[in-house]
Parts: sequence; C-alpha cells; structure tokens
Amino acid sequence: MAVAGGRLPLRVVWSRPLPSAPTSVTVYRDKAGYWWASFVAEVELPVAPVVLTGKSTGLDMGLETFATAEDEAHDVANPRFARTAAKALARSQRNVARKQKGSKNRAEAKRALAMASAKVARQRSDFHHKAARGLVANYDTIGVEDLRVNNMSRRARKGNRRRKAGLNRSIADAGWRQFLDALVWQAAKAGHKVVVLPARYSTQICSSCGVRAKPRIELSDRVFRCNHCGLVLGRDRNAARNLRPGPALGLTGWAVPARGAPEGCDGSKPSVPADTEAA
Repeated sequence: MAVAGGRLPLRVVWSRPLPSAPTSVTVYRDKAGYWWASFVAEVELPVAPVVLTGKSTGLDMGLETFATAEDEAHDVANPRFARTAAKALARSQRNVARKQKGSKNRAEAKRALAMASAKVARQRSDFHHKAARGLVANYDTIGVEDLRVNNMSRRARKGNRRRKAGLNRSIADAGWRQFLDALVWQAAKAGHKVVVLPARYSTQICSSCGVRAKPRIELSDRVFRCNHCGLVLGRDRNAARNLRPGPALGLTGWAVPARGAPEGCDGSKPSVPADTEAA
C-alpha cells in the first residue's frame, strides 16, 4: 500500500530489538544488489566492567598467525578468506572481461562478482568481531601496536614487485585495521580497555631483559634469540610480551583511536558507503 510521498511501508522482522528509539535511518543498496538500513540509536555502555579476569596481554598482529597473545591458547589463526576464494573471484573477473561493455550480460556478471566479493567481506567482518569478543572475554586490558597499514602496503621497488604484491594481498586479506576497530568496540561494550602502543622495536627488544637485539631481526626470522640473557622465544610471542600494557601505561591514558567506534556512534547520521546507491 502506497503512503505519502510515494513511499512504501515495509514489514520488518527484527532479529533483535534496537538498543533505543532510532533518531534516523539511512537506506542504501550496494553493488551486489543487497539493501541495507543503518540506524542511529543511543547505546549505553557499562559504567563498570562486565566481567573482570585480572589478566592483560599484548597482541602482535601477523600473517603466519593472525594475532599472537602471550598465552598460546588464545592465539587467533589466520583464516585467509580471500586466498580461499581466489579461484572463484578470478573466474568471476574473467567472466566480466568476456562480456560486451554496456550489455545486460556484463551487468549480471559484474553483480555476480560483487556478490562474491561481498561474501568474502562478510566472512572477514564476522571473523573479526568473533575473534575480538573472544579476546575481550579473556583479558581486561589488551595492548596493541599502532599499526600504519598503508605504509606497510606501499609499492615495492623494481625487481621485488611480485613478492611485495603477494605480501600486500595477504595484508589486505587479513584486515588488521578493521580488526583493531572491532576490538576497540567489543572492549568498550564490555567495559574493558585497549591500549595503543608504539610499534617501533616491539619485535627487536628482548621481553626478558629489555636489551635490543643485534643484528637486526629480519621478517624471515621466526625465532627471537637474545645474546644477552639467552632467551629463545617465538618472534611474535616476544613482541606480544613487549606490548603488554603495564599499570603506568594504563594510567597515562594512551588514546584509543576514535575510529574504533562504529560509524554514527556520536549521534551523527551515517553516510552512504562508497559505490552504493541511496534509497
């Protein structure tokens, strides 16, 4: 039944209630043809932590293991969603290239490609939030690196482009920045804390005696060996120990990036994402 302004009423089946009455809603359709509704609603975060574990850890982000904690039992494996779907994505891209530009067949092929890419993005986002919730449930305070992902994914020099391109794809597939944003949000909901620490030398310094390793540890070196105290430990585990936030760091109030909270959490109306069509 049509209503004023040519709009149509929609019957919505809610999977869960909204935390409060929404102040606005933005409806849009993405390239895959899916419709989305983004609500602005007030969320009350807990004044006190939901559950205290009395534990803290550093978290080292990587590719061999997605996230390495101090306790091996809480490490997060790297699912590599894009690598798993690489053949299907390549097949869809070839299918688009074979279609005549401007034709309906090409439009359908592009939509199929967008749907395949959207599936990978949904899988990655779901993984990020589940992994973040698991870490927040086990630790009150989590120390993370202040990663500069864009700098890590810069173009390679001539002669090393193929290797660098593969590394860039792996970094993009991991989605470290999106995961850290999810971790900050999940920690805020539980009343726990994420402490952002400088990433410089976190891999080079011995977590036992504090001496900086010499010669410099390369990316291919997976084991940290301290020539001063004799510590032998996995490279990422050593970095995780160095990133553990101490009481002093917690008191100085290392700022968590504002981008860690979902869009619109400040009461502003969310913008329509790029490459989408507003309703």
